[in-house]
Formats: sequence, structure tokens, C-alpha cells
Amino acid sequence: ENKSLKSKGKKRSKSLQKKSFKYFSFIFKNSYLETLKVFYKRYIPKDKSPTKDLPKDYFLVIQYADHILTVSKVLSNNKLNKIDQIININMPTAIVGDYKVENPLELQNILQDIIELFEMVGKPIILLLSSGFFSINSFDDAELVVFSENNPQLLSKSPFLPDDTLIQYSRVSGNKLTSFHRVVYVNKTILDSWIEVISQLDNPIAGVTCSSIHLVEELTNKYGALTVLCDIELSYTTVYIEMENCELNTIKLPFGTSIYISEDSELALQFFQRLEKSILSILKKLKYKKPNSIYLIGQGFDKLNIKSLELIGKFKEYPKEIFNKFELDKKIDPETINNNTSNFIRLSSITQIANK
Repeated sequence: ENKSLKSKGKKRSKSLQKKSFKYFSFIFKNSYLETLKVFYKRYIPKDKSPTKDLPKDYFLVIQYADHILTVSKVLSNNKLNKIDQIININMPTAIVGDYKVENPLELQNILQDIIELFEMVGKPIILLLSSGFFSINSFDDAELVVFSENNPQLLSKSPFLPDDTLIQYSRVSGNKLTSFHRVVYVNKTILDSWIEVISQLDNPIAGVTCSSIHLVEELTNKYGALTVLCDIELSYTTVYIEMENCELNTIKLPFGTSIYISEDSELALQFFQRLEKSILSILKKLKYKKPNSIYLIGQGFDKLNIKSLELIGKFKEYPKEIFNKFELDKKIDPETINNNTSNFIRLSSITQIANK
């Protein structure tokens, strides 16, 4: 019997790997997973019916970053996004490591309990994975004449081993004279470990994505010119650099805010000095001009002791006004609100984008 179970598990794992590219292909599209009907029929039971008394625009958003699992119930409707419930769980590494799900069954049970608590059975899930899961490079037409997943030039830019690299490709145009091949890389084993869990829940899947990519695109759409967005976590910082012509690249810096979190605001200043120096070095290497502003978001950023960003160079918090206004349910306690400053922007924006 045990051998039979192991055999089925292996077959299922292989099947997930084959279908994971279809999942990944959706990551940066603003529509439902029409391409995954076969996947749904196989892995999601037919008797899943939405909670009848909830509006159709409710989403269950599952986010993972810095070993913190955040699950929220969000309503995106008209010009107001409402965050009804949110919970943060410090995940043991035995269940989820830095990136990979180590114990799928245990994580599934945790999520199922929260779904029932939130009364969100049957409502669509959006899975937000942190910037550290992804890497982005843009290639112009001269660099990439023909696209192929096995192109050595493409694979050489991946931070993962070639056999464990998934690629999402799209062609973007900034104006009549410029177009780029935007390539997003993700670790196949890691992505499969998350898909294995959420595919077993009693909810359809609306999307798997990284919110910061959508956030930097919205900044460029609104303000134009060169956009720099820093997604700051505790152990590292991901810098998104997008030109007005839609060329987008990411650089992962090997430091976050973990050693700068203190009641002493001088430590926060040291972090920003280090961050600014790193960004200016990157821009100089790329031969880009200095941006008017450098935008900040992330759980690591939220934990810093900052008296006023106006005193720290070009740094600005991510502007909330780009998206619909959002409101928090009165039941959400002050401590939870303080711990989710950046998350509220992510949750509000991603459900709004998914609901278009």
C-alpha cells in the first residue's frame, strides 16, 4: 500500500511539473487561468461551489515573504478595495523554507482552516510570492532574434540551474522605435511545491504572481521616465529598474533591513545610505541617469524606524493614490495594521488588477 501511494505521488509530481509552465505563463496576465481547465478538472473536485452570500469580487490572497505567511480576504469593487480580514503566521522552516514548501500537507491544512474561518470556500485564490522568487531580464531585438526556452543566452541570465528554470516570456513595446523581450525566471521545483498545495484547496486559482512587477509598471505608466522600485525584505532587497520604453530588469542586493531594525533611527539612515550607494552604482553601470525618485515597499522597509523619508535623498514610500482607495475592516487590530503597511498596498492593488 505504501509503495502504491509513493508511486501515485511520483506520477502526480511529474504531472505538476509538466503543467507548471502553463501556470507560470499566466503570472503577469490580468485575466483568469483559462489555459488551466485541464489542470482544474484533474486536481480540483467538481463539487466546489462559491460561498453564496459573498459578492463575486471577493478574493483570498495568500502571500509569502520573509518566512511570514499572510492570508487575507479582500473585496475589490468599483472605486474602493476593502480588506475584510488578514492574518500573519510565522512559518516554521519545517513547513516552508526560504522559498520551497517542505511539508505540503501541513501547509494545506493550515490554509484550509483559514479559508473556513474566513468563510471563503470556493472563492478565487491569488498567490503572491515575494520578489526573491523571481528574476527579470529584458533583451532588445538585436540580442534576441528568435525566442527559445533552450536559448543559451536566455538561460545564462537565470539564477537557477538550466534544468530547474522556468521562463515566462512576453514582448513589450514602449514606443514606435523600441520593443523588448521581457523574460522572467523562476525556480521550477519551488513553484511546483506551491502549486501542489493550492491546487488541493477548495478554491479556484485566479493567479500566481509577484505584486512588485505590477507595482513598478503602474509607476512607469503614471510618471514615465526612469522608475526605480525597491522591494525591501529582511534578508535582501530586490531593485526593479524600468525605463519609459518598457525595458525592465531586476537586481537582487545581498542585504535587507534585519541588522538595521532598532529604536535608534540612525541605523535606518545607515541602511538608506547603503541602499542609495548600491543603486547609484547599478545605474552608473547601466549608463542610466539618476531617477527623480526611488520608491520603497516591503515588510523589511515597514520595520525600520523612520522619522521622515523627506530627509533621506530621493526615497519615497510607494504612492497609495495610484490605485483605488482601500479601507480596513474595523475588526482588524492596530498591531496587525502596523505589521502590514506594505501588504495592504499589495493586496489592494493585486485584487484590483485581477478584477479588471
